[in-house]
Amino acid sequence: LGIDRRTNQKTFGIKHAHDQPLTDLDFSPSKQNSMCSTGEDGCIRCWDLRRPSQSNSKIIADAHKHMALSCRYCPESDKLLATSGTDGFVRLWDTTKAFVEGNNSLARGRKGGNQGLVLACGEIERKRFDSIYSIAWCPKDRWKLGALSYDGRVIIHPVPQNVKYEILL
Repeated sequence: LGIDRRTNQKTFGIKHAHDQPLTDLDFSPSKQNSMCSTGEDGCIRCWDLRRPSQSNSKIIADAHKHMALSCRYCPESDKLLATSGTDGFVRLWDTTKAFVEGNNSLARGRKGGNQGLVLACGEIERKRFDSIYSIAWCPKDRWKLGALSYDGRVIIHPVPQNVKYEILL
């Protein structure tokens, strides 16, 4: 739902943005009209707010096996998107490869594809994480991602060097 704060009037709305309730959203650091959202359906959607409709969105269907709880664009490049979910995984996506055009039924037909997945971390020393409820990029070293799991563990992930250099060069 978009609201013009000058007039308090509704400017647009997206009915059924996800198959289940939304859990988080983040705006692109470099594209003024681009926004990403996560939902309890486990999907991640990218929206162009100039044409906000489900048919104009891009989707990563089944990005998480359970609910997708959080999404954050890398502050250095909107080519990287971090997500977390109740499946206990933090995933880092290359947005130029991961998103599929189309609506839910079309995209859901392409299950099992992890195109654009750069990093998936869900365990350390053979201990599985509980749900990852929050993620944040480090303000000083903008290539590091922190995650907080339900059991209180904090996990720090650096962006892999090869991915970082691919974006910078």
